[in-house]
Amino acid sequence: MKPRDANEKLYGDFIDNLNSRIPTFNLENYFDSFYEGKTPFYLRKYFEPERKYFKGLARELNPYVEEIRENFCNSLRKNPKEVMSTKLEDLLFLSGEFKDKFGKKIGETLEEASYAGEIASVEGYKIWNVKYNLPIIGRITRRKLRQKIGLDDLPSFAYIKDKIREVKSQAYSFLDYLGFNYSPNLSKSEIRERYHQRMRRNGYENRRLLEYDYNEKRHLPLNAKESEDEFREEIKKEYSQLGVVSGGENFEKYYKSRKKERRKEFVESKYNSFGERLVCYVGMFFNWLFGK
Repeated sequence: MKPRDANEKLYGDFIDNLNSRIPTFNLENYFDSFYEGKTPFYLRKYFEPERKYFKGLARELNPYVEEIRENFCNSLRKNPKEVMSTKLEDLLFLSGEFKDKFGKKIGETLEEASYAGEIASVEGYKIWNVKYNLPIIGRITRRKLRQKIGLDDLPSFAYIKDKIREVKSQAYSFLDYLGFNYSPNLSKSEIRERYHQRMRRNGYENRRLLEYDYNEKRHLPLNAKESEDEFREEIKKEYSQLGVVSGGENFEKYYKSRKKERRKEFVESKYNSFGERLVCYVGMFFNWLFGK
């Protein structure tokens, strides 16, 4: 064997060995591990629709990642001197068109993911209002939140929306730093349509209804204090329709009675398991026993 042929074989064997040692990166599996590591076990059952939604987004990116991996390995098979003088961009991407297509897909994924995160937050506020107002469990829930963020109540929903926009902006900035010059071109209606398609495909009609109510302003996400203030105003209107001027001892008595009814509705909520309801009823019994 000629020295040149021997070198080519040695180099080829080295690249093949290197390729075999590069693990196949699966974004779907990575997201699953990330989700389980970051999401407390007691919240996972509530956000199963989002887990499947984001896994679907990650699954659609996998072919792009695999093609980049294959192109990189195939590029390394070239003459090593030629490879050394080749730009990293050319080693990773088969063409400028593929790079643009990949960047566009990442951008659209960011738009979809941020919107799904916003709807998930809407659901989160509904769950919070239930758990916050439960006997015994409410106290535990507030303590956990205090340990996590130093507050007894969630911040306003506007704050959460700002945080989602901030994270999305940081992601776009990082993409730009990597050389992906992508400007969002999905309209709000297109993003909404994709959300409905994915949730319908996964069998989560409840999320589609939640998204619709949210956009039609039939449901406004509120933290516990805001929800309590809104409830009090509703009871004032209700009380005034009885022909009595609101305020004073009579109103407070009526309000307290309606608040107890509301608490029972929270206890019977779909967000509570049988065990949680049992704990709540025990708490309600002791509240009654001690006149609370």
